[in-house]
Amino acid sequence: LSILAVVVLSAMSDGTRLQLRHWRDSASLFEHTLAVTRGSFFIHNNYANVLKDLGKVDEAIEHYNIAFKIRPNSAEVHNNFGDALRKLGEVDEAVKHFKRAIELNPKLAAAHYNLGTVLAKRGESDEAITQYQQSLRFAPRDIIAHGRLGLLLAQGGRDNEAIEEFRIVLGARPEDFEMWFNLAVVLERSGKIDEAIEAYQRSLQINPDYTKASKLLKAALAKQPVR
Repeated sequence: LSILAVVVLSAMSDGTRLQLRHWRDSASLFEHTLAVTRGSFFIHNNYANVLKDLGKVDEAIEHYNIAFKIRPNSAEVHNNFGDALRKLGEVDEAVKHFKRAIELNPKLAAAHYNLGTVLAKRGESDEAITQYQQSLRFAPRDIIAHGRLGLLLAQGGRDNEAIEEFRIVLGARPEDFEMWFNLAVVLERSGKIDEAIEAYQRSLQINPDYTKASKLLKAALAKQPVR
């Protein structure tokens, strides 16, 4: 069995619209502030973050570069700039900035997380796991990081560790049907059939139309010993 689902941690569409409106309002505020303030590292960095979230990555990079001129050894700007480069597909350059951010501030959880995400996509799973673990040292309540770490651990056959991470996610997000599915797959692979069946059932209680869970639940039920 392989891990067939990904962590679902996205906002509902209404929430996304509200967030976009917030970003646009924030952009207007920063534009006004920049019109009356010069030489502020804080304003340029945060305005760039807002532009990046609005998808205006090229404009964001312009303001990150200004922030760099004011404060060239800012771990935060290196991390944010790296994320902007990642969105443009400049992965190698993004990695350099994430690593530089970590050199400047080893406790910056976001930089470890971002580096882990890029490394995972490049297939460098072992190092990605290390970066997610480092991220969680400094931000232990980051549920997304727990989920991504769990998936990598499961893909590497480290099932007990993966199960622990999945249970942490479900403790915070009990309605995440795909995470229940992930947990079920790894439990079944570990020979814990009864627990796997329960996890498949929880997934289907939340989303009765989840066909992958339905199919694997039937297969798991067939494995149960006759009592």
